[in-house]
Amino acid sequence: EANLSPIHATDVFSAMVHSIRDITVRKRSETQFNNLNRLYNVLSRTNQAIVQTQNQEQLFQRICDIAVDYGSFKMAWIGVIDGYNVRPDFFSGSESGYLQEMKMRIDDSAWAKGPVGTAAKTLDVACVNSVRKDPDFEPWRDAAIERGYGALAAVPLQFSGKLFGIFTLYSAHEHAFDTDMMALLRSLSKDISAAIYNLDQAQHRRLADAKIRQLSGAVEQSAN
Repeated sequence: EANLSPIHATDVFSAMVHSIRDITVRKRSETQFNNLNRLYNVLSRTNQAIVQTQNQEQLFQRICDIAVDYGSFKMAWIGVIDGYNVRPDFFSGSESGYLQEMKMRIDDSAWAKGPVGTAAKTLDVACVNSVRKDPDFEPWRDAAIERGYGALAAVPLQFSGKLFGIFTLYSAHEHAFDTDMMALLRSLSKDISAAIYNLDQAQHRRLADAKIRQLSGAVEQSAN
């Protein structure tokens, strides 16, 4: 911030005081505060979607849409584990062919050294806060920069204690994921993982109820 203040000797202008104040820390704090508010909104709306949605595929797509629409993330996707590959089946936002061009793996290759592979191995949220500088992000760097991605975080999704999929969020800004953001993403991981389990249990109950109705109908129609 710059400020100019005139100094007068009686009625005659004599000098000017020019002061400059560095507001970098304040602006960074404002940005972090806004990011946290948006992520709280994402967390809240995701939990609403979990309650309202009875289909896993619909839930995953809704979560991606919420991240982009209410979290102001540039892109979001959810991929399920397919062998050593993470297959991005659901996405929202500015993707522009990124998911078709890039590989996300959970083996020992270079394609597994990014946040997706790290989150899969550690079962914890992993991030890259600068796609330009992080040495492990080299295989995806050019494609990410071309699409305006500055940072990304990968959120592991579990089913019965085992890795089921990865939810990945892309920000247009570098250094978007601080300690508080990572803590919220861990809460999001637990909520979505619990939803996956509950949806699976609900599906088993529906199948069991259908079999019971089928057997009851057979018994009622049987002469023996």
